Amino acid sequence: CKEITSIDIPSSVSTIGQSAFENSSKLEAINVNGNNTKYSSGEGVLYYKNKTQLITYPENKQGASIQIPGTVSSIENAAFSGSKLISVNIPSSVTVIKENAFKNNSKLEAIEIPSSVKTIQNLIFSGCTELKDVTVKWGTPLSVPEDIFKDVNTANVTLHVPIGKESAYNNAEVWKNFNITSTPVSTEQIEQASLQARLIGGILYVAGLRAGEIVSVYNINGKIVHRNTAKAEAVQIPLATTK
Repeated sequence: CKEITSIDIPSSVSTIGQSAFENSSKLEAINVNGNNTKYSSGEGVLYYKNKTQLITYPENKQGASIQIPGTVSSIENAAFSGSKLISVNIPSSVTVIKENAFKNNSKLEAIEIPSSVKTIQNLIFSGCTELKDVTVKWGTPLSVPEDIFKDVNTANVTLHVPIGKESAYNNAEVWKNFNITSTPVSTEQIEQASLQARLIGGILYVAGLRAGEIVSVYNINGKIVHRNTAKAEAVQIPLATTK
């Protein structure tokens, strides 16, 4: 199914195999019939019916970031494997991230994990070779498998931890291999309806847009320094353009 770009799942489907969409490198959207009692979809992403479990984010879905619904409690096996996302902010409703969840996300640069996450399985960030920033919110470092960052040079990745918890992370397996800091992340998050804006690694990411909307950026003096029309649900603005 390497050439398939979209899949429509009818109301009669009650079982989808774990590797059903594996190697679907051109897949952009999965759409589920609203009468299906087992599964649902939203913006081309596959969930179980009540959106408590995120099953599959299509590999070729466009957009630099995702706003995961606050109903999601579990990110399923290989849910984001191979996607083109650059940043992911996991909501505080999530408690479980299953194996291979973000495996081989070759463009992923930043991930934020809330303290609500209590279980992290194997290889979830394996092959995420562009990873630069990881933010965690646990007061006590979570015990995680040794291989969750396999093939990632964690010594070059900044790990942002709660203030005063640097020592704990410096002594915790897996986490101690990062460049650890408790300095507040140079990230501001704005929530207005579905709009989110984050500054990561010198690039301003704005998500939750509608194609055709005008995006304007102002400096502290109220002067417009950037204006553009969104062509997708998310845009990227290099920091240099906002000086």
